[in-house]
Amino acid sequence: MVATTSITNNAAAYTTSNHLLSSSDRDRQSLLSLLQGSEGLDWSQSHVGWDNADTTGSVCDWEGVSCRVGLADAKDGESAHVVTGINLPNSGLSGTLPSHLGQLVHLQEINLRGNLIRGSIPSEIAMLSELQTLDFTECQLGGTLPQRWASKKLDKMLLGENGIGGNFFHDVTSPHLSSVTEINLEQNQLKGTLNGATIKMMTKLETLSLSQNNISGLLPGKEFGSLSTLKYLYLDSNHLVGSLSSSMAQHSNASLEELWLQDNAFSGTVPASFVRFDKLHDFFIDGNKLTGLPEEICSPNINSDFFEDEVSTKGTSAAEKNYCDYIACPSGSISLEGMHPCTKCPGTSTVARMKNPYIGNKGTSCRDWSQRDILTKFYQGTTKNGPWVKDGNRIIEWTADSENMCEFTGVTCDGHGNVIKIELKNSSLSGTISDSIGFLQFLEELDVSDNELTGFLPSDLRWTDLTKLDISGNRIRGVVPPLLCLMEDLNGNGHENVLHCDRIACPSGSYNSKGRYYAGTKEEKCLPCFDNTPFIGQKSCNLKRDPKSVFGQIMNGSDVVIKSAKGVRDSTIFGIGIALTVLGSSIIFCCALRRGSQQRQKRMRSDEERIMLHHTADVSRRKRQDSVKSKQQNRAKNLNGDVSSSGDSSSSGDSDDVDDEFSMQGNQLVETRYQDVYGYSDQHSAIVPRSSRDEAVDDNSANEHYNRSNFLRDSGSVSSSRSAPLQVTDFIRDQRERSTSKKSPVKRVMKEHIPRAKHAIRTTVATVSNGVRDRASRKSRNSYDMLDTDQYSTIDFGSNVDLEMVGDSLGRKKRQDDEFSNSDSNDSSEKTGKKAAGPRQYSDLLDVPTLE
Repeated sequence: MVATTSITNNAAAYTTSNHLLSSSDRDRQSLLSLLQGSEGLDWSQSHVGWDNADTTGSVCDWEGVSCRVGLADAKDGESAHVVTGINLPNSGLSGTLPSHLGQLVHLQEINLRGNLIRGSIPSEIAMLSELQTLDFTECQLGGTLPQRWASKKLDKMLLGENGIGGNFFHDVTSPHLSSVTEINLEQNQLKGTLNGATIKMMTKLETLSLSQNNISGLLPGKEFGSLSTLKYLYLDSNHLVGSLSSSMAQHSNASLEELWLQDNAFSGTVPASFVRFDKLHDFFIDGNKLTGLPEEICSPNINSDFFEDEVSTKGTSAAEKNYCDYIACPSGSISLEGMHPCTKCPGTSTVARMKNPYIGNKGTSCRDWSQRDILTKFYQGTTKNGPWVKDGNRIIEWTADSENMCEFTGVTCDGHGNVIKIELKNSSLSGTISDSIGFLQFLEELDVSDNELTGFLPSDLRWTDLTKLDISGNRIRGVVPPLLCLMEDLNGNGHENVLHCDRIACPSGSYNSKGRYYAGTKEEKCLPCFDNTPFIGQKSCNLKRDPKSVFGQIMNGSDVVIKSAKGVRDSTIFGIGIALTVLGSSIIFCCALRRGSQQRQKRMRSDEERIMLHHTADVSRRKRQDSVKSKQQNRAKNLNGDVSSSGDSSSSGDSDDVDDEFSMQGNQLVETRYQDVYGYSDQHSAIVPRSSRDEAVDDNSANEHYNRSNFLRDSGSVSSSRSAPLQVTDFIRDQRERSTSKKSPVKRVMKEHIPRAKHAIRTTVATVSNGVRDRASRKSRNSYDMLDTDQYSTIDFGSNVDLEMVGDSLGRKKRQDDEFSNSDSNDSSEKTGKKAAGPRQYSDLLDVPTLE
């Protein structure tokens, strides 16, 4: 209990007040961070110093801890010992690698081999600047391999037999590359390809072991050949393809002693230049797809430790031995290990080699497959997630023994029963493509696109007669085997004597709509993709632009918004997209709302203008009726000889009443229109109620207005009242006042509706001034004055209204009316004994003539 409390307290002290500790106390806390949980407590009890019972002792006395004298401590001014090494191999320690070890800045060696260490390697350990040896072999580490190591003194990196993933070193600027001499990462989960640039930087490398990983792609032979110090290279049990480069054995740098390349997918033949490896004693190439081995390479010095005992026991002389068999069994033969002893396959040598074309063939039986056997292997390899499904229907006939293979779904045969086409696009295939498919030697087309296939593209397809191959839309890794790229006529390859691997499938890190280079009517090249997808033959991309560039960041953000954030990986961009969408919708809605309001106002103005014109005609009609009635009364009195002053007063009174009534109606019209258009009176005290307008426009108003308009247009009758010009001028003045008080909206209204205002003014003035009067009504002209055209031209209408045509018409009518007025005045004076009217006077408001 005391030890547990002490460990807990020390851990708390480290995390909260580490900057207040001396260097020796800080080293103590960093080492104690290796003890985790009850397992750490139990472990500390059995190892000297780790139980932390004596807090005054030096950590240099602890088991597995090594120190050296360091600089003077800044706290006590005395020289202190600093921790330089932790050596606890196979000690039963369990837990994770704490980042606190990064505080041991003088650490040169960490050896925890064979312990139960879980988790990943912290970046703080990779940043130790004096680290020389790192040994975590046979632990249970996972995570990804740190790409950058800060120490320029790093010599050995031993991380084999763990579960470390990620890529082998791709950062060419990592300081450790130029100093490391041994790297062991065998039996991990590394993937990706070997970067020749980083390998070339390892100028002191002597041993590199990457066996039993998932590394794919081509072997950078030229870069390996440039390393003059390289002696041991182990790349067996990966997924490397392509040919072995002759540049691996350069004249001055051919220093390899052991080269393990077995169990990959190398193709072609072994280069004859490998004979320069005169110190080579271990050379394994079995389990590949190589087809030849030069005899010059074969010697008793290579792989001799595998057959020394056999020579002594069986008495076989060296002259009788085929030393090439000790490297790889020849084609047409087989062996359990792919090398001596070798067993020939049945049948003639030609047939055997045709069915078993590779050297170093492993197994217990030779290949002797029928086409049906190959289809069965293909089906078994691609049903990892269950049976195939095509168009919603399960494909089951591939498993039936009695069925004719030429009737299988997706299979097409020629007239001789040979399979020439397999088309299984979008058929739910899952798993890997069997190597055996390459031995359908008559196969011309293979389409397995848009499925869930994984693994690698087999180079065995080079043995077929393929002219079309489509593997796009799957999850196939690695690269296109180079020998497939050399097949002419495959997907149009060899056109204009140019061979493209892109015609087979777009490489990883690229894409297009077909998953491969296409040179049809519209050329489609493979475009770069930055989403780190390791698959070949991709038809889409989630990150089309380089995220490291500013332009790429902007455009990638735009793509995310358009796609509605397929996963909302960037909440900020997604939020901006939502905000822009809402803002755009609001603007569109407001525009639509405003347009609808403008259209409603437009209809209201049109209706009110029509009411104004109809009301003017209605008032004019009533005035004419009153004038005719007055005239008839006067005629009746004249005929009866009963002309008196009372009769004159009555006639004059009627006329005044009519004039007053008409003026009132005209003012009401102005107020009514003003209210309907703008919705308020703007300081006018007399607002006509709705009922007053309803009286003017009654149930029969529509027909009456129509008839009146036709009558006014046909007869050209003129109302001599002052009210019509008054209401038009008031309307214009109100518009001007509205423009002054509210410039922005009213100006737009005036700009849109000024043509209608001009038309209304012209129509009203013409109706008032140009009508033809009945001759009998001239006798009552003394009660009503005509508009003087000379003064009329001075009226301010609030706009540049062209009244030239109206003025000319009024001038002609004035001359005619003067003649009629003179004759009528004389007649009236003689009959009534009244004096003719005096000179006309004009109002200050409208320049309209009035009576004295």
